[in-house]
Amino acid sequence: MSAKNIYKYSLRLLVAMGSCLWLGYPAIAQTNNNPNIVDTAPSDSPLLAPPIEQLQPPVATILPLNGQVNVTLINRTGAAITFQVLGETSPRSLPGRSETTLLSLKTPINLTFHRQDDGLLQVSPLATASPGKLEVVFRETTDLSIDKRAMDVQETGNVYLN
Repeated sequence: MSAKNIYKYSLRLLVAMGSCLWLGYPAIAQTNNNPNIVDTAPSDSPLLAPPIEQLQPPVATILPLNGQVNVTLINRTGAAITFQVLGETSPRSLPGRSETTLLSLKTPINLTFHRQDDGLLQVSPLATASPGKLEVVFRETTDLSIDKRAMDVQETGNVYLN
């Protein structure tokens, strides 16, 4: 189908939907006239994404101490990085070529981050020899496929990047 035909079809569909709404009819009707089809989900049930551990393997595993971890953020980029532990901290800034340690974070942890210059980030979580300690190294990248914006640390110590 050409772009011109797609445009014509889309315009007709839009006009038809607008006319239905203007006349007070629902633009899209859904009926179930087939007695063999049974809808078992309640209409108000939310759609839930599968747990992250079903989608990808962990990138690191640490051993939390009493359900807590210390996370050292190491910024190897030249740009400041804004980060936040959701539900624990407000947004904070980590200057370029610096580091900071977040102490006694209770698992599970959801850490979000982004470069303030909107550049891409390669993120490398590294379990250390010390139990309960995780190092996260941020590096610049130009590869969109490895750009990350969030890290989850589960109660089990499994670490995931998104």
